[in-house]
Amino acid sequence: SPACAEALRGYGGLKIAFVQDDYETTETTRKWIEQLGVHAVFTVVPKAYIESVYPKSRFPYVDFRETLTGFLPLQFKPPEQLKPTAERAWVIGYRGRDLPYWYGNLAREKLVIGQRMRQICNERGIEVNIEWEIHKRIYGDGWYPFLENSKTTLATESGANVFDDYGDIRRSIEQALVADPTLTYKEAFARFLAPHEGKIVVNQISPKVFEAVAYKTALVMFEGSYSGVVEPWKHYIQLKKDFSNVDDVLAKIADDEYLQAMADRAYAHVVESGQYSYRRFVESFDDFLTATLGWSNGHQLVHGLVGTRNFVGPQLTPEQASQVDLGRGMVTRAPLEIAAPLKLQLPMPVLRDAWSSTLAVVEVPQHPSDQVAVQTVAIESFPGRALLKEGARRIKSRVARRLADQPLILAACRGVYRRLLLPLYRRLR
Repeated sequence: SPACAEALRGYGGLKIAFVQDDYETTETTRKWIEQLGVHAVFTVVPKAYIESVYPKSRFPYVDFRETLTGFLPLQFKPPEQLKPTAERAWVIGYRGRDLPYWYGNLAREKLVIGQRMRQICNERGIEVNIEWEIHKRIYGDGWYPFLENSKTTLATESGANVFDDYGDIRRSIEQALVADPTLTYKEAFARFLAPHEGKIVVNQISPKVFEAVAYKTALVMFEGSYSGVVEPWKHYIQLKKDFSNVDDVLAKIADDEYLQAMADRAYAHVVESGQYSYRRFVESFDDFLTATLGWSNGHQLVHGLVGTRNFVGPQLTPEQASQVDLGRGMVTRAPLEIAAPLKLQLPMPVLRDAWSSTLAVVEVPQHPSDQVAVQTVAIESFPGRALLKEGARRIKSRVARRLADQPLILAACRGVYRRLLLPLYRRLR
């Protein structure tokens, strides 16, 4: 809504956008990035093509980060509870989809692999459960039992390699189908898609691949890169797109021991490694926040630690002290004594563009009537979580005497910010 857009535009903090289907009305996405003042964009566009989709000349200050379309499911059966390959009902279980023409060849493969493989298997009497009609798709709680009852499943790369900047390609195909409902994909491709197909390549691994691996269902997939996550013949059976090696593929999937070994290897690589879990994604996102928290329109996003030390200086009245702001949302509630800020710069070149914060060193009173002393320590270019240990070591070596070995307590920093500061707090206590 316009009100929501205006609120986001006026927000002074770090703004991050996640874009899933960059190829659809791409110019709309570009304009929103500009209008909202987005600082960072997580995109499925590979690094090699980001400049083509989001040119640096237009977005000089936006950080574009490549990410996957999805990750391992949050919950799935423990491996010891899964059916062995030999006990599963279907040799191949698959649910494809007949996607609209305007998504191009990559999207079309989801239909082609199902149609051709079902035809071939039916001719050879191989027990399969392959469908692509919309009314036969499986959603919700039924999907995982279906995977667990399939020895193998089919898969192709996800995404589309036709970038429709303004939606013109889609509108042209929709109008052509209204004029001629018998228009085939081959005809539509020649008329509308051929000049655009493959100029930008966004082949990605599908979340369905992760789901199949989690349920130890062996993968039969068209040749492709699959975001570099899995390797052919090690983690999946590679099927040529022209089906020229289908006899070899069918011989492999007839061998239960071969399939079980391949499923186990894929499980170890994808699941047990932890590299492709949502937990790992959140950790990497936290790392990104750590390195960019200083990006804002003049607002400091993180404020530091509250601790104790002995300090003697000018006193503030309770009324004055109650107005002292130790940081965003951290107005004091007790009498404080303010000293001139002590500046400490960490001589580490890699920190020049990192975020900064403030340590508020506070003396805890022995009696409720005693006043509290505070001194702020401005740490310029303080490192993110990846450098917290080194930063903590340097800080402690420089100001340990000032802290006088008093125990530190953590101020009100919420969520991820608290987690980012905790390692430093533990080193200084």
